[in-house]
Amino acid sequence: LPRFAAAQRYAGLEEAALEFVEHAEPDCLVRLIHTLPTVAEQGALGECKQLLDIAFPTIAKAGQAGECVAPLRAVAAVAAAAKGADAAETFRPALVEALRQGPGKELPDTAAVIAQAGLADRAVPLATALERFDMLAALAPGRAALHGSFGAGRIVANDGETVRIAFARPSGPNMPSAHASRTLT
Repeated sequence: LPRFAAAQRYAGLEEAALEFVEHAEPDCLVRLIHTLPTVAEQGALGECKQLLDIAFPTIAKAGQAGECVAPLRAVAAVAAAAKGADAAETFRPALVEALRQGPGKELPDTAAVIAQAGLADRAVPLATALERFDMLAALAPGRAALHGSFGAGRIVANDGETVRIAFARPSGPNMPSAHASRTLT
């Protein structure tokens, strides 16, 4: 698959994708998705979208979409850099599902973090929403936290600006997100 992508043999990649779908081979389809950044860097964004449309439903159905987060982020970044933020939007639905099945599985409330990050809102640019998702997921409401001075606590809310934490001892502070990401474990 990587050699087909490097040689710009997109028809061969499509044939392989169709075979993998026919034989229900999600592991092979995940490897195919990992070649998409190479295809995108060659300027073949239409081919990327076509291959994604063929491969991704089988991958998502198998619960393996989380394995595709990195290549999908890379494809979206290449698309945005080459043709603007709107070009990255075609990859948003697959990327959101990949985040849901990947890093989102470890969050107390994945849907809330996705919504609050703006990933569900096409009016929020994808790059901005992804950056916000990373920040919110790191300090997601419901997660336990440890502060050097205040002790153990639980994150109650994180609006992207301020993190509110309920510590075991009263009088714990609300913290700016940047400060919280540096001082909380």
